[in-house]
Formats: sequence, structure tokens, C-alpha cells
Amino acid sequence: MKARHHSAATEGRSILRDLAHALVSRTSALTRAYTNRRQIAKLRGLDERGLQDIGLTRSDVDRAMMTPWYDDPSTALSNARRAHRFNRFVI
Repeated sequence: MKARHHSAATEGRSILRDLAHALVSRTSALTRAYTNRRQIAKLRGLDERGLQDIGLTRSDVDRAMMTPWYDDPSTALSNARRAHRFNRFVI
């Protein structure tokens, strides 16, 4: 009976540890998304030439900023830049 109690206690700690890990992970992701969103917002200050120099367009930046607040917009920008580079080599 004691072994069963110990097992339940261990399982309870494991669940709490997993929950804490998930909370820390999600908080970290939200912080990263917020930080990247602020940095990407600064790209709106660049002219078309400046955006072109880094492989983006104004619509790429606007689309990235339209992602939900909890998503990291840098993923959308990376995908857009990758698509522009790929299309540049397609004839």
C-alpha cells in the first residue's frame, strides 16, 4: 500500500513539473513574440528600397503584423523572405 501512495505522490509531482514546464515555455514564447513584434514594427519606418535590401516588401511586414498577438510574426517574415528568394531563381 505504501508503494502505491509513493507512486501517486511521484506522479503528482511529475504532473506539476510538466505543468510548470509548459507554463514557462509558453511564457517564453509569448515574450519572444512580443519582442519580435516590436522589432518588426520598426521595419514600417523603412522605405521600399530599405525593405528590398533585406528581401522584404511593405506587404510582407503588414501581413506579419496582422498575425495574432500571441504568434511570433518573425516566422511570417522569414517565410515571405524565403518565398521571394525562391521566386527569384524560378524562370
